[in-house]
Amino acid sequence: GMGGRGDGEREGNEKKEGPEILYLGKVTPLKGLEELVEAMAMIPQARLTIAGNDNGGYAALLRDRAAALGVSTRVHFAGFVVGRAKRDALRRAAAVVAPSRFDAFGLVPLESLSAGTPVVVSRQSGCAQELASEGLAFSVEARDPASIREGIARALETPLRGPELARQARARLAGRLGWPAITRRTRELYEEVVA
Repeated sequence: GMGGRGDGEREGNEKKEGPEILYLGKVTPLKGLEELVEAMAMIPQARLTIAGNDNGGYAALLRDRAAALGVSTRVHFAGFVVGRAKRDALRRAAAVVAPSRFDAFGLVPLESLSAGTPVVVSRQSGCAQELASEGLAFSVEARDPASIREGIARALETPLRGPELARQARARLAGRLGWPAITRRTRELYEEVVA
């Protein structure tokens, strides 16, 4: 469908379209989404869902980029998702990608792991080191579409997913990234922001 979002024609061929890559978060330049769209041009079998609030009309720029690269039909803007819709999106995705140019901590990779979905996270994210060192995430270089493509390819191939991934994530991160630690870190972050 030209112009429209084409939801109607997506219904029937959802499965044939290949694995779904999910980005969940604000739609801003800081989040590395241009590079993610560029990486999609190198992963012809997959499709990308960008779920989050569009800040300052940045989605329009991303749509233009997708069109220029010829991947418009495989890049879907879902808007803000919350609650059950968010949990369903996390479970349905073949991989969740957080390619931020900078991120203090980022809860999305943790939410993704607890849903049993593999995570691709940029080394510029606060949680990247920790998750990668535990073998729980595929770390990539922000601003580098080829690196992001490589991380996504590896995430799509990993046999570790579903309940087993969720279980390992809980076991390996329990001490350092249990909710008390996350709550503390989140509070510190908020205090920093409002100071």
